[in-house]
Amino acid sequence: MISDATLRFRGVILAIVVLAAAASVLCAFGCGGAVEPPAVDADELPLPLPVDATASPERIITFAPHITETVFALGKGALVVAVSDFCDFPPAVEDLDRVGGWHNPDLEKVTRLSPTLVIVQGEHAKVTQLARRRDFELLRLDMDSLDTIREGIRTVGERLDCSEAAETLIAEFDAGLDAVRAAVASRSRVPVLILTGRQLRDMTRFH
Repeated sequence: MISDATLRFRGVILAIVVLAAAASVLCAFGCGGAVEPPAVDADELPLPLPVDATASPERIITFAPHITETVFALGKGALVVAVSDFCDFPPAVEDLDRVGGWHNPDLEKVTRLSPTLVIVQGEHAKVTQLARRRDFELLRLDMDSLDTIREGIRTVGERLDCSEAAETLIAEFDAGLDAVRAAVASRSRVPVLILTGRQLRDMTRFH
């Protein structure tokens, strides 16, 4: 039987691969001449719906699979009201609203959901502009390496007041990495390239 800790570790460690796959798909669309979605003026979007005073004060939208998995792994999944189109773990996200992705954020739906906190990966101009105009908090993470994954987990833990859970998750993350290293220690190394961004620069340097 796979433990909850193992599932949480697996979700976080595989997040980079999910990001890379999503980035490749988006890049392929761009290279194929797909039409850019029309620009949306945040001022023309409807005002946020009033938030029920009896509801949780936090309403979180996560814009990347690894961010969603981190929030759930920290025990704060009940605060998430919407996720990106690419989020598929844990199973609880299947019933949540979808708000597009990095390339095509649904700004109208974000506005209607009245989030108090939106968490994104890296710079996101469209969502940043919306946050300024609609006055919700925007948290940017850069979880694209082993070190920044740890930093991102701590940042989310501090923001959601669950720093102890964050340190526990980091410890499980490191233990999982150690287990993988031990399992492959006797095998020869092979070159591996993992792309975590949307822009492909000079690939000749990898030859």
